[in-house]
Amino acid sequence: MRAILLVLVLFAIVIIISIASNSAPVGSNVFETRTENTKVQEQLTGLQNTVQALQHMLEGVLNKPKDPFGVNDTAFHDMIRDRASVNGTIVLASVDSGYVDMAINLYFTSFHKFGIDNYLFVGSDSEVCGALSVFNIACFDYIHDKDARSSSSYYSKAFKRKTHLKTKIILEALKLELKVLITDVDIVFMKNPFLHIGQNDNFDIEISSDVVEGNSGFYLSRPTPAAIKLHETAWKQGLEHPEISNQKAIDRNLEKMVRWKQLRVRNLDPKLFLNGRVFFEDGVRMFKGDNPCATCIMVHNNWIVSGAAKIYRFKEYGMWESNRNEYYSNEHNKYLSFGLPGDYGASESPRTELKALQYALILAAILDRIVILPRFHCYGCKYHGICKKSNVVCSFGTFYRIDAFDKAFDGRYRENVFLEHDRVPNAVKESNSPLYFLDTPLNRKKFPTIPDNVVAKTPADRQGVSMEEIQQWFGNATESVLNFHSLYHGINYDENDPKVKDVLVRIKSAFVYTDYRQYGP
Repeated sequence: MRAILLVLVLFAIVIIISIASNSAPVGSNVFETRTENTKVQEQLTGLQNTVQALQHMLEGVLNKPKDPFGVNDTAFHDMIRDRASVNGTIVLASVDSGYVDMAINLYFTSFHKFGIDNYLFVGSDSEVCGALSVFNIACFDYIHDKDARSSSSYYSKAFKRKTHLKTKIILEALKLELKVLITDVDIVFMKNPFLHIGQNDNFDIEISSDVVEGNSGFYLSRPTPAAIKLHETAWKQGLEHPEISNQKAIDRNLEKMVRWKQLRVRNLDPKLFLNGRVFFEDGVRMFKGDNPCATCIMVHNNWIVSGAAKIYRFKEYGMWESNRNEYYSNEHNKYLSFGLPGDYGASESPRTELKALQYALILAAILDRIVILPRFHCYGCKYHGICKKSNVVCSFGTFYRIDAFDKAFDGRYRENVFLEHDRVPNAVKESNSPLYFLDTPLNRKKFPTIPDNVVAKTPADRQGVSMEEIQQWFGNATESVLNFHSLYHGINYDENDPKVKDVLVRIKSAFVYTDYRQYGP
């Protein structure tokens, strides 16, 4: 467009010069000359006006903020028309390849579960739709974003820029006179939301709460002039100020339009449409089965940083259904489970329990097994809304950054409630070893007596179990789950063993201390 306008401007200037140079020809009489000059002047004036108009258009194009999502929208329009329901409603969810697993989870926990077919995932790179097509999930390849292949943490510049794709696709759908429900992929429907929203045409917008402001991650918009104006303004601001997020742009303009009575907004009940702080922290929900909510309609897994942490929290609460790479359903994987039965107080428990987990990772590597994370004592939990008391149990993510742990041990561990998942084969769940206890003096000091159902294994060297004894006792175990009473002490591993050496290197970067919301350090 810019090149075409520039060519037109140059062409018009050439014509003006040509006309000017050919005016008042030699040998003409005065009357003819004046008449001819008048005509030339009129032509020049018209061309000059045309040049000025083209210059203004060129300046407008050159000064217009670049659309980072610029694509041919015709195919997108056709797709959303085709996917919309008979009453003209479409559910849209933008996703990049860093959040593909989250998109799959949204589909299975929400769209598929409640028979919601009028949805469309909008991908920011070709990998998104390719991955979703494996599950026959509807997707449109809309843009190619330079940060699409990594999940972006909240507050980051990449995160803020990506969020404006939501504004863009909503605006396109509204201009087609479609009613739009936008949903982030880190959401789970606990009931069909359409039974509770979209029933009253007296509102332009129906929006969930993010505690301190409206939540642009879940809201319904009708194709009214006011709603279109809201999204056009927010979209323009997002282009001019990419450092602000889509939520900030939407909320600022929404509040302004409401204040001037230009927009009709319904705020959804925060006790039914819950954000992450209200559902998980205020509701004291850490593990699957904690405080079931019979009235909840939607849960947004926000108020926590990083895609890895969101996924882990969903998994621990039993809200995860993505089974990519047979995460749950593999019948051949072998697992290692261990407990943390001792409570040694606020000063000792965190250090002791971290050491036990490191022993478990080493032992699992030696035996080619996957560690099932234990439940930790909650000493040091910053957000006591989720912990309540210091002596209750907490998940691993309460203290350590999940994204750092994933970089080191992704695929080598499972969440604590893993074996409770419906997709885990019964053959795995029912294949359990006895509960083993490494009977060393240090462990006996912590547990002078052990329950009758626990099998004690006493090493030749009372200071710890050797690599040979580990292989002898557990190397040929056929059970799917190898269970240990505890692993506080007692493994004399060989640091030069390739498997052990690899784990020790990974451990150096795996444990980054943080808070429950993963805000620090």
